[in-house]
Amino acid sequence: MVAKELRFESIRAIAYAIPVQYLQGRFDSESGVGDYAVYMFGAISHFKVLELDRELCIKVGLRTGPLLPYGHVGEIGRINGRTFVSKEQKLRFSVNAKDFLKILHRIKVEERNAKLLSMIRGRAWTPWSESIREVAIALGNTGLNHNSISERLAMTRGMIVPRMTIYSWQHGTSSWDAYVQKAKSEPANS
Repeated sequence: MVAKELRFESIRAIAYAIPVQYLQGRFDSESGVGDYAVYMFGAISHFKVLELDRELCIKVGLRTGPLLPYGHVGEIGRINGRTFVSKEQKLRFSVNAKDFLKILHRIKVEERNAKLLSMIRGRAWTPWSESIREVAIALGNTGLNHNSISERLAMTRGMIVPRMTIYSWQHGTSSWDAYVQKAKSEPANS
């Protein structure tokens, strides 16, 4: 076993021994808050660790989206006032914000935690009409992903439907139990 594999196995052992504390640390250092979710970020070189993170999120009861690429190699960005150029493909997965607060409680980075709490306070349950659901599924059948469908519904219908809601409609996960079963059977990079 090479040193890199041995190190990953050590990380895995710690993560499984204390999954909630491990995830709290990972989200404190490698997360961001979106409109309806908390995102875990990484790069393709961290693929195994991100798969582990996603697996543990599901294990502790967090509704978790698939591990997907975003951005592109050569993209210029800024973090904490510093400019950087992406040298490898970036990856991320999402976690339901309400689940995040229920199980992991907070993000230690105050700016991100404040955004999370503000977003949750501003959300209320929205009874989506069957016609909106049908439009979203039809758009999905044309090959659009849940992000594009959400954007299209916002532009054409003036409705901001959460990406996770569209994802669950596309994948036929109408309940938490159905979602967990689907997520467990789905490869991490789908």
